[in-house]
Amino acid sequence: MVGHATEPAASATEPAASAIEPAARATEGVGTRPLVRTRRALPFASFLASVGIASLLASAALFAWGAHKWHAVSVIAEAAFMGEREETRRAKHSGDDATVPTAPGRTAKPDGAPSVPSRSRTARVGEIEISDIGLDAARLKVALAVEHELAHRDGRTLLVMVTGAECLPCRNFDGLLSDPLMQQALRRVRVVRIDGRAFAEELAELRIQTNVFPIFALLDANLKLRDAIHGGEWDEDVAANVAPVLASFVRGAYRSRRNPEWSPTAGGVRL
Repeated sequence: MVGHATEPAASATEPAASAIEPAARATEGVGTRPLVRTRRALPFASFLASVGIASLLASAALFAWGAHKWHAVSVIAEAAFMGEREETRRAKHSGDDATVPTAPGRTAKPDGAPSVPSRSRTARVGEIEISDIGLDAARLKVALAVEHELAHRDGRTLLVMVTGAECLPCRNFDGLLSDPLMQQALRRVRVVRIDGRAFAEELAELRIQTNVFPIFALLDANLKLRDAIHGGEWDEDVAANVAPVLASFVRGAYRSRRNPEWSPTAGGVRL
């Protein structure tokens, strides 16, 4: 009897279950279709985010590069618009036949070849870059700023050499540049030769001495004098004497000086 009593109840619930199943099937796609679309959109959104981040990083790098190059561009622009002409400096330099002072123990060569070219020029002796500031330079400070930028771009140290037409030790130094010892000592150096007579006033503005020749000077990025020595720091002008001194000097490691009383700055101010 019990069994007979439960059979009608079971059959009574069957229509309700049958009615629910179509409704469940009808609503099955309502919640899942938007989820599928969202999952498909995620890769595209990630791609857009990646592009945005890459663009931001590229913009930041471009801004940093532009800021670094702005100094060189402004310097070149200033040089282009300077009013001083080559003839002015040539006239100032011509007729000046005073004896060039040389380092202690040195002799001058009165009939030496002129050390100032009409136009600035750059040459290469083995691994050493040589730049001569010519009479066409509108302003020495501008020319040196360009030289510093070129040296920095190539990973070189800028070494300023103050020279003179009648300076025999200066010519001796020029003749040593091809020596293997000098090549090693100045391998990553850009030597900028400046005539101490033609550019005397502007060298004084940079606080670089011109009381003896040759003088070798190091400048920082703002063209402020860092250190200087002269040719009296070695004996005979041979590579074995000159190379070790300049190799230490350009690295900022030359400490023991033969002439400690000599001031490397114009006006006698110690560095």
